[in-house]
Amino acid sequence: MASQEKTEDPTPRRYEEARSRGQTALSPELGSAVLLLAAFGVLQSTTGDAFYRLAEVMRASFRSLGTDDLTPRMVYTASIQTELLILQILAPLFAVLIAGGIVLNVAQTRFLLTLYPLRPDLNRINPLAGFQRLCSTRSLVELAKTLGKAAVIGLVAYRSVVDQFPQMVLLSRTDLRQAVAALGGAAVSLGTRVSLVLLVLGVLDYLYRRREYLQGIRMTREELREEMRHSEGSPEVRARVRRLQRALAQGRSLPKVRQADVVVVNPTHYAVALQYRPAEMRAPRVVSKGRGLIAQQIRRIARLAGVPIVENPPLAQTLYRTVELGQEVPVDLYQAVAELLAFVYSLRGGKRGREG
Repeated sequence: MASQEKTEDPTPRRYEEARSRGQTALSPELGSAVLLLAAFGVLQSTTGDAFYRLAEVMRASFRSLGTDDLTPRMVYTASIQTELLILQILAPLFAVLIAGGIVLNVAQTRFLLTLYPLRPDLNRINPLAGFQRLCSTRSLVELAKTLGKAAVIGLVAYRSVVDQFPQMVLLSRTDLRQAVAALGGAAVSLGTRVSLVLLVLGVLDYLYRRREYLQGIRMTREELREEMRHSEGSPEVRARVRRLQRALAQGRSLPKVRQADVVVVNPTHYAVALQYRPAEMRAPRVVSKGRGLIAQQIRRIARLAGVPIVENPPLAQTLYRTVELGQEVPVDLYQAVAELLAFVYSLRGGKRGREG
């Protein structure tokens, strides 16, 4: 059915529900590519000095084998020197990897932290469900992505090795220090090229996963209507709330009937109290209105306070339906209200307004 198709964009509440379940557009391939590229960038910046120093340590170690006796102390000292040198080389790399991993996860998940994916789920150990996931379209897409990525990376790596193969063959005739530095530089260059390819593939993977994520949390029209009912309440409930609010406001306005100049009625169902102070108001103002029991209360208070009650059904109904409490009457009702007030003032001998 058309109503069951997910054609509607997700609402903010739908986004939050998905995030609470740990659902977000997260691409491990993009994170791995960026970290790998950063790692080779660090190695590239330290290759010139680090590999020369490593080669020098290895050269000194080989020289000492033929001149000194091989004692535990000599082995211990050489191993400590090598380990410290390797640690100096790798320390910036580890720092970049740790910081980059944190930044990448925060950037993709936007500080998402939830334990929902760790909840026990029997479907995860259900053989039938596992077979269905294995044969699903998503699994086939992931397999195709993996094979395509391996093919592209293999091609780039092959081209890089072929381009540098002549230089690698000549390293056997060069000094050991230069050979080690050249091999290190070639390895870093190869890793950088592969990382750039992985970065492009990672961006494409992230865009695909984000599109898949947004498609997955789209809503049907029935789900959208149901959410609107939950968030705002059903139309019947909202209408009832508005009626209650209107009744309360009308009830609180009853004491103002005593300061009104006239009450327009119809003749039993509607009652609207009008007040006009020329020095304070641009036009007459509705100070109280009601229908049914509240209309009866308005007429009772008006009689006790000596406020004139005038029957004018069309005007009473129009004022009740179009003018809210505390508002002035609209321009299109000026003439009708003016004639009404003129009639009331004539009954009072020309006196305008009532003393509050």
